[in-house]
Amino acid sequence: MKRCAQYARYDLTLNRAFYRNIAIVTAALIAGITVLGFMFRWIGIRNLPDANLVFSDGAYTVTWTTFWITCLTGILCVLYAGCIHHPLRTKQSRISVLTLPATNAEKFVWHTVLVLIGGWLLLLGSIVLADGLNALLSLLAGFPADKIYSITAEHLRYYSLTMRLPMSGYLGDMIQDENAKGILSELVILSLASSIATISAFTFGNAVKYRFNIIFTYLALWLLQFVASTLVIICTVAFGEKLVESMTGENALSLIHGTLIGTTVFCVIATIALWWGNWRLYKKAQITSKLNR
Repeated sequence: MKRCAQYARYDLTLNRAFYRNIAIVTAALIAGITVLGFMFRWIGIRNLPDANLVFSDGAYTVTWTTFWITCLTGILCVLYAGCIHHPLRTKQSRISVLTLPATNAEKFVWHTVLVLIGGWLLLLGSIVLADGLNALLSLLAGFPADKIYSITAEHLRYYSLTMRLPMSGYLGDMIQDENAKGILSELVILSLASSIATISAFTFGNAVKYRFNIIFTYLALWLLQFVASTLVIICTVAFGEKLVESMTGENALSLIHGTLIGTTVFCVIATIALWWGNWRLYKKAQITSKLNR
């Protein structure tokens, strides 16, 4: 632990400028969306008569602002994952890192924690700052104090709603069919599994190539998606008629459940394989190679 902490201090010191720039860009992007959202609300309230009576709380809510911030955080999580091995980016930095008196496991664990936990804390901290900025601008604009809503609370509510969506009061009364609830639960789990698999793919891409890896990883994922979509279309055209003929109510539900569960299992296996490959490549890191000069 002591040696790992020493390496962490070394990494934060040596790459201070990079991490600082990442933090500034993250906070600036989230603050920019917050300001734009505030401006739209402010303009709407100022230019619509009796907005307080017509729209009640609707004109003051931060739902759309939080939605776009949540979308941005998803993109940033992927970008953070693509920078997990940033200290190996140049030949000189690889010489420095690979010759340090710390084990590969200690260095790998530190960078994993930095990306997964540190990145999440950075995003949460940026959202809290943006929340304060929104509250300040709202007070200066004369919004009633009881109608200044929290972006942080709304952001966390999104995740809470997603996790308990099938049983939530929002949909629980609307969806009475247990099969529909089961499919919705499986969709939520699949969404989480696919998101984790995507992040894992970008960390693996950075283990393969240290520079321009985000672009190459995106292209590789796009190619895989194109091939998979093409195969699905070919199979649908070839066997679609027979599949439709044999499809009854229960068979259709079984097919949907099987597809969702099978895809989720594939994402879990892919995640494990990608992290295992990431670790193996990290152990074999060299000063120069065909892909990394």
